[in-house]
Amino acid sequence: MTIMVIYANGAFGGLGPQSDFRFDFYQEFASPPDDDIRKLLDAAGKLSETESAVTGEAKFIRESQVGLILTLDKAEMIAKWMLKRIEEYKKLMETQEPKQQ
Repeated sequence: MTIMVIYANGAFGGLGPQSDFRFDFYQEFASPPDDDIRKLLDAAGKLSETESAVTGEAKFIRESQVGLILTLDKAEMIAKWMLKRIEEYKKLMETQEPKQQ
C-alpha cells in the first residue's frame, strides 16, 4: 500500500451545493525574484553572494495539493480528531518547557 504525503500550509473550502463539505489543501509560497544580480569578486570569475532584486510587487503562488469532499458528519469527526491531537501536543510541549528558577 502506498500512502501519498503532501505538504500544505493552508486550506480553503466550505459547504457545497449537495450538503457536503469540500475543502482544498494548498501550498503558498513567494515566487522567485525577477532579477538575480551577481558581482564578480576577482578576475578568476569567482561570484559574490547573490544580491536578489525583485522588480514590481511581490508575487505569491498558491498551488492546490489535494481536494477533499466529505459528508458533514465525517468533516466534524475529523475536526474533533485533529483538535484532540493538537491538545495532546500542547500538553506534551508544556511538560517539556524548561522550568524557570
